Amino acid sequence: RPTLIFEHRAATWASTGSSVGDSLERLRGLGYAVFSIRDGATRPLEGAPPASCELLAVPAHAAVSVAAAVATAVLTSGLLLPVG
Repeated sequence: RPTLIFEHRAATWASTGSSVGDSLERLRGLGYAVFSIRDGATRPLEGAPPASCELLAVPAHAAVSVAAAVATAVLTSGLLLPVG
C-alpha cells in the first residue's frame, strides 16, 4: 500500500457537501493509520482533524517509522503541493 499525504481544509470539504470523516473511515478500513501534520508536529489523528492541516495515511503495520520519516521529509523539503 502507498503512503498518502493530502491537504485538508474543512471549508473546502464543506463547500462540496462532503465530509473528510467518510474518507478517513474508508482509509482506516483499508488498513491505514492516519496522522495530522500541523505546526511542525505529526500526531495520530483521533477524532476530527484540525480545520486546516495536512493528513498523512500510512499502512498501519509501518505507521510509526513511515510517519516519522515522511513528516520530516515533507516539513524540511517543501514537498506539499497546493490542491486547487
